[in-house]
Amino acid sequence: MARIGGNPDLKEYQFTTDRAEPCSAKLSVRIQPSLLEKLQSQDNWQELVRQAIAEKLNVPIATVQEKAPKQSRGRKPKQD
Repeated sequence: MARIGGNPDLKEYQFTTDRAEPCSAKLSVRIQPSLLEKLQSQDNWQELVRQAIAEKLNVPIATVQEKAPKQSRGRKPKQD
């Protein structure tokens, strides 16, 4: 049940994906701090990890072409 006084425009701010199958499952892995630092210095490191896991498991993964960054989930800027 929605909260009284909630955001009526919630659909505008929800996360969406262009993938055939959304990435909704979580995975937690412990690695060395130095490896984590090196990994996080890469552009789009989360997708790099997804692709590496899929490659190791011989599972094809459909990637989405990079698009212009979407607006943050915060409030929309005021238009004059």
